[in-house]
Amino acid sequence: MQNSLTKKIMLYSLGILLPLQAGLYWPEVVEHYIKLSYLPIFGLWLLGTRKTKFQLNTIGVLALALILWSLLSAVMARDLNRSLFEISRYVVVFLLYLYIANYCDDEKSIITLLYGLFIGLAFEDLVGLYQNHYGRSIGWDFLGEGSGKLWSWRAIGTLRFPNSFATYLVFFLPVNISLLFVPLKRRFKIILGVLLGATLAVLIFSYSRSAWLGFALSMTIFLLLFFKRGLITPKFMKSLFPVAIILTLLIFDYGGKMMDRWDYRDRNETGMQHRYDTATLATELIKKDPFFGIGLRNFFLYANYSTVHSTYLRLGAESGIPSLLLFLLIIFYVFREGLRVMKSRNPLLSRLSIGILCGFSAFLVVCFVGIQYRWFPILGIFWIYAGLIAAMSKMEKRRLRHKRQEKRKQIVMRQSGVNNLDEMPVVSKRLV
Repeated sequence: MQNSLTKKIMLYSLGILLPLQAGLYWPEVVEHYIKLSYLPIFGLWLLGTRKTKFQLNTIGVLALALILWSLLSAVMARDLNRSLFEISRYVVVFLLYLYIANYCDDEKSIITLLYGLFIGLAFEDLVGLYQNHYGRSIGWDFLGEGSGKLWSWRAIGTLRFPNSFATYLVFFLPVNISLLFVPLKRRFKIILGVLLGATLAVLIFSYSRSAWLGFALSMTIFLLLFFKRGLITPKFMKSLFPVAIILTLLIFDYGGKMMDRWDYRDRNETGMQHRYDTATLATELIKKDPFFGIGLRNFFLYANYSTVHSTYLRLGAESGIPSLLLFLLIIFYVFREGLRVMKSRNPLLSRLSIGILCGFSAFLVVCFVGIQYRWFPILGIFWIYAGLIAAMSKMEKRRLRHKRQEKRKQIVMRQSGVNNLDEMPVVSKRLV
């Protein structure tokens, strides 16, 4: 009982602390911290595990390979401390993935984790709404929110940068919508509906073009998958009207600023030139050492402390093409397992898997023009979702195995001419 309560508290804490930037300062890596969210991650392993052994599936093996390859790359890095810092974060989220994949393989744990994540999201929405309305930081610099002073017209929550904040939001939105189709308590659905409206508004106020495109793509995929499974009903379509009206009013009210943001880089030749130059540099670095790269978090040293606006190019430049391929393989297996879970008869598993896959779809679009994967809250959500897919896949396989056993038992009972398992001969019982 105590273990269950501790696990519940830790899962809540994980979702709440994940987006916050507060933590212990690492002096060797400027402006980066050992996050407070590490506490529930290690706490879950110390206090919230079961006696059963954990399993390392294909996604886990690929994640471990990515860590080891990054470690090999770090040996040749110009700044070893930077690479080791990044690898340490890879290890932390790998432990997070392993825990969720192995010890959140029941509906109660999944719902508890989602509660925590949505509480954290609600807090971020409130901070974002305040930032947009007043055009200033709320003053909680220790949480990472203070840099809002630099973005007086864009919401950033506590994630320091508007594009990172928007990526955090688009990871949640499809999951939020998918849960509206799950048979949950009415009051929880009302809360989800309010949270959905707030998150959509804050996404607009982030003025992140890549996140807007990613969300549009994710919703297209979402509607196609739900339509294919017969989950979109006239009642649901009617429920979209209030949301559409609110979004229309927001577009009319903020349309000018949205268009200014859309055209901003086109008018700023220096900004566009910067993106082109860093992309060219990343390509040259990949050609120079396509296998091991220059070491994680070392691109800054080659680009005058700037960065390339692409997760894919930066991964390839810093830890080689094999590292990039491992990253893409991880995503491939997440989608493969998610598509299998999507066929489950369990409404929570099937709907949630669709929401998670759509969140990943939005994230993949954002990665083309940003390095959000490396921002720890995004890194954490990525592996939480991967862990949930693995856990739900495990649950579905367990259900199917039980179903096959029941079917085999019925066949043997029918062949033995009995109505009760206790009446069967010993040999027949062994067949079951």
